[in-house]
Amino acid sequence: MPAIPAILVGYLVWTCIWLAANAGLSAAFSEASKAFEAGGDLTDTAYLAAALAVSVCASLATGAVAARMADERRTVALIGITLLLFLSGAAIQKAVWTRMPLWYHITFLTLLALVPALGARLLG
Repeated sequence: MPAIPAILVGYLVWTCIWLAANAGLSAAFSEASKAFEAGGDLTDTAYLAAALAVSVCASLATGAVAARMADERRTVALIGITLLLFLSGAAIQKAVWTRMPLWYHITFLTLLALVPALGARLLG
């Protein structure tokens, strides 16, 4: 299969996992979530750590799906999905840069750059 459909499906997988899990996180950490949605800062370490764990799981799944779908074009698919995740993640992080701790932004973006390849290697 060509790399582009694998990249798009991989991105869809990441997005679906993130949105579903984020709804759960918002319910579990309702006070922090409501404050953030109202324009406040998000500094709850447990919430942020859980969000990073969700991102890792989503990125592992994304790497595996993109690699399996692209088969012979897996390197191109992995580069594409990693760039797409990183660029969209960076845009979102930029929008909330002053409202979340620096350690979270750096960790989140670093994981987006590295974990999809791990997912492809381990699961793909």
